[in-house]
Amino acid sequence: MMDCGINVMASTSMPWLYDDMRNPKSNYQGDAFKYVLDVARREGMVVEGWGTYPFDRANVRDIAAWITGKPIPITQYTLGKSAISLTEPMLPFANSVAWLHQFHRWGDLYLQVERGDVPISVEDTRGWMRQDVNVRYPMGEQTIGAFREWVRKKYRTIEAANKAWGSSFNSFDEIDPEIDRVPNRFGHRWEYTDPK
Repeated sequence: MMDCGINVMASTSMPWLYDDMRNPKSNYQGDAFKYVLDVARREGMVVEGWGTYPFDRANVRDIAAWITGKPIPITQYTLGKSAISLTEPMLPFANSVAWLHQFHRWGDLYLQVERGDVPISVEDTRGWMRQDVNVRYPMGEQTIGAFREWVRKKYRTIEAANKAWGSSFNSFDEIDPEIDRVPNRFGHRWEYTDPK
């Protein structure tokens, strides 16, 4: 691979840990990924640091509890408890526990850029992250509230914000980037094109 100019392996946040936690008889995903990591180490190839796939996967709660030895209190779910709501305050914590665990095990392989940063690959995070196909993911009430507070601190008055944005809000509480989004059958408010 390196002879062909490939110098970084990207994993797309391969979910090896989901199988590792249960210690099943057959762990082909986890075993295959760990084998690839062993080969990368032997060949001197760096890998993209990985987080989770996707960010709101419900079993990250169990993974974080397994790693810490303590229960992780999660109360907000979506999709019939197969996903954790992006407004759940403990979701970033649970993910960070898993990512730190992975970093301690394989961080010596992670790509480090020139200024010292170590990028971590994460799929489907909170916020309106843009993907190649312009999918925008919903923020949720807590993130929208934090955004309103940021606008309030930055502009101090709604008049100043309106002037900067060319908008006509009567108060900061009216600011809601998701106001015109329509939930799909899964309860997601995804936007598939850039706003005009």
